[in-house]
Amino acid sequence: MEVLEKAYVNSPYGNRNGKMHNGVDLLSGSGNRTVFANNKAKVLEAVDRMEDTFKVNEGEYSNYAGNYIVLEHGNGYTSQYSHLKHGSFKVKVGDIVSEGQALAEEGSSGYSFGVHLDYMVKLNGKYVDPTNFGLGKELLPTYEEESKEDGFLGSKGYFSLGDTHENIGKIAEFMYRVFPAYTDKKALGNYYGPYIQASIKEFQRRTYAEGKYNAEIDGNVGPITLNLLKQYGFRE
Repeated sequence: MEVLEKAYVNSPYGNRNGKMHNGVDLLSGSGNRTVFANNKAKVLEAVDRMEDTFKVNEGEYSNYAGNYIVLEHGNGYTSQYSHLKHGSFKVKVGDIVSEGQALAEEGSSGYSFGVHLDYMVKLNGKYVDPTNFGLGKELLPTYEEESKEDGFLGSKGYFSLGDTHENIGKIAEFMYRVFPAYTDKKALGNYYGPYIQASIKEFQRRTYAEGKYNAEIDGNVGPITLNLLKQYGFRE
């Protein structure tokens, strides 16, 4: 499903004026058209705070992306819709959206010189070319709601960047309590963001040096890391 009806690429993914452009700028050329979900997903973030003007610095609301929505898809994929029109949001955090569902309208909030959509896709926390997904030539993996029967680590069997789950919050709180020297308070919460990933990486690195951990230092929480956390007193 195309994320912006009748859109064309105005600024592609890749090098732009000597800097990496991590998204693709899409224009509809017709006012503020609706933006859509490429496939079934869960709303991770929905930030609607800025008027549709060129205002990058607004105190606590300073945001290059302006108003934006982040969706969680399957298999480690997330997508982000930036520069959205203020007051046009049709979804909220936690919603499960279907393929083609309306999310908001394209706008010109944040660092923007005109109405458009900046569309970005990440795979396991790293930017990938979003063009085919944005134009509807490919579908992102379908978000699958986790079953309580999948165990502590969910259906994938591990937690990684971009995941949301109440059990991630338990891990974050334990890390902050037991290993405060290298766990940022910003890691607290049910979202597996960069702070909790960095904390787990440091935990893996230190326990590897102690000869207790013998797997890849990747910042993910799989069975090996979970069992090691349990050795330090973690309880599911």
